[in-house]
Amino acid sequence: RTWLGYGHSTPNGDPAEPYAGNTRMSGTLIAPAFYPGALGEDFVTLEREGQPPIHFYMLMPVYPEEMDFKLRSREGADALFDRMETDAVIPLNPQRPSVASQSPWWKFWKPKQR
Repeated sequence: RTWLGYGHSTPNGDPAEPYAGNTRMSGTLIAPAFYPGALGEDFVTLEREGQPPIHFYMLMPVYPEEMDFKLRSREGADALFDRMETDAVIPLNPQRPSVASQSPWWKFWKPKQR
């Protein structure tokens, strides 16, 4: 009895485990389908005459520190998306660098203890 939408996140288990042996990514974030490196801005919303629009999203894998950043930031997922856009991140690359650990601000952040 819930719903999922833009910016919601889910861990891969409790405690979260990496999705594969070649990455530390262990959670997903619901992102707009037009996110850079995804499907393009034309694939955001399907307008239908006399019907509610259909919005398209993608599941973006994220690192544990990115999930913590999203959960602790006042701006939530928007703050994480801003960093990814600034760093020109290709979201579906399992070896991409974490945007949470690359910021000078990250040095002062205390990640959530698990």
